[in-house]
Formats: sequence, C-alpha cells, structure tokens
Amino acid sequence: MLGKALAITSLIVAMVTGSAEQAAAAAPVSTIRSTTQSTCLDAATTNPGGDMAVQKCTATTSQSFAFHPISGAAAGTYQITSQSSGSCLDQYRFGIRQASCTGSVPPDASNTEWTLTRLGSSGNRYHFVVTTTVGTPSPRCVQVYPAPPGYVRPRFAISPWNSNEPSQILTLSTAPWLADIQG
Repeated sequence: MLGKALAITSLIVAMVTGSAEQAAAAAPVSTIRSTTQSTCLDAATTNPGGDMAVQKCTATTSQSFAFHPISGAAAGTYQITSQSSGSCLDQYRFGIRQASCTGSVPPDASNTEWTLTRLGSSGNRYHFVVTTTVGTPSPRCVQVYPAPPGYVRPRFAISPWNSNEPSQILTLSTAPWLADIQG
C-alpha cells in the first residue's frame, strides 16, 4: 500500500508541476520479499556502501524500492533505488549493498543494473539477475539464504542462477507495471 501511495504521489506532483519529463520519470515503487524466508530487503542504513539487511516485512520506507527502467536496455532491466537512502541496489562481490547510481558499470566493478525475469505467465514472482551476467554461461541472481550460525536473520546474496531453486524467487508487492517482462 505504501509503495502504491509513493508512486501515485510522485506522479501527481509531476503532473501538477506540468512537467511531462517528471511524470514519465515517476518510477513504480515496491517491496522486495523472499518467498522462502518471509522477509523483505531492507535499507536499514542510509550509508553508501552499507549492506542491505533482511528484516521482517513492515512496509516501511526502508523496505520500499523504486524501479527505474534502463533506457536502451532489454525490457525488464532496472536500476533499483532505496526510497529511504536514494542509493541503488548494487551487486558487490557475493552480496548486495547500497551504492551511488552511476549509470555505468566498468569491468569487474560494482553493478547497479538488474534484469527481472518473471516466473510463469502471471503473478509477481521474479528472479533478480545481475544484468552484466545475462546471456553468459553462468548468470548470477539474488538468493536468500537461511540464517547461518551466529546470525539472527537470513541474508541476501548473489549466487549462480538456478531456475529450480525456491530461495531465488522474490516477490514484489506491486507488479502490474512489469507486465512487459516475459518469463
């Protein structure tokens, strides 16, 4: 509900100010939920470079993310920004952190572009694939692992894509705007 309200508010503000560019730039907002761990991705810190946390789903701003389509990229390719920090989700080593949204990805550097692959012909279940690995022999995607020994919560990590792995399926709280993504 909060995600829909934020997206609608952004669109209304853009329309009232008379800016077509702003109206077009209003990005849809959603929470990102693990189907196997019943937890949500959370930007618990607003520090650039800070790790993303896995928390109980609370529909707070720290669990709301805007999906910005990447111009010229394949359908379903986005920069995903935290509504609380303004930072992009960034694949770093084998995890996810917050980083500035640069729009460019040098070789062997951080990556802020994600390709969402829909599972099935309807619904809001997706694989979040690291865009630079799409079309390679070993694409990588987000996976949620149960809490390892010594940790109190599950963790999001980057793993080799396995279409049969339930822990790699993420759901979005609002997804009708992703109808263009093919499974």
